[in-house]
Amino acid sequence: MDFAAIDAKRAENHIDQKVLCQRAGVNQSTYSQLKGGKRGGYVRTLEKLEAALDDMVADRMRKLKEVTGEQEVQGHG
Repeated sequence: MDFAAIDAKRAENHIDQKVLCQRAGVNQSTYSQLKGGKRGGYVRTLEKLEAALDDMVADRMRKLKEVTGEQEVQGHG
């Protein structure tokens, strides 16, 4: 995933940039520089951001299911 896709997914899921950076262990100024196009993304930095973002989205989905009482549908075989 490239930085533009990470930033779009972050915005789409209403995740604060600062919170994502803290979770990923990435300096917020690095994120701002990536967003502004002032630096290229190192693969490891992008991987850390993507992993943290995926975890945060998954956490939100789990919490939403808990609140709404939704059950995961199990396949019948």
